[in-house]
Amino acid sequence: MGLVLKATKLNTSTRIKTLIDKVFTGSATPAEFDELILYLQKQLRLTVVMITHDLDSIFRTCNRVGVIVDRHMEVDTLDGIVQNPNPWIQSYFHGDRGNARLQERAAARVEHHGT
Repeated sequence: MGLVLKATKLNTSTRIKTLIDKVFTGSATPAEFDELILYLQKQLRLTVVMITHDLDSIFRTCNRVGVIVDRHMEVDTLDGIVQNPNPWIQSYFHGDRGNARLQERAAARVEHHGT
């Protein structure tokens, strides 16, 4: 897969086992990197803290999101962040890319739940 990333293994007494500060994907695609993150979360039951601006990765891999805005951090579920009324958060998550991911998510939920 050829992934190179800067990760820090944290104290094993914490639930957070890996902190990914900067991602260098080398020859791997962003989707391949996201699959690695999902594997770490599901198969190894690791909590991964990832710092990214990539909306595609955020929508594919995150169930909780933190956004630094107005000099403080808003933390919520992905759905909660998307619904946050802060104008900057709204513009970031509801731009062209964000809206495309939101539509994909809604379609997947309908397909999964059959409604």
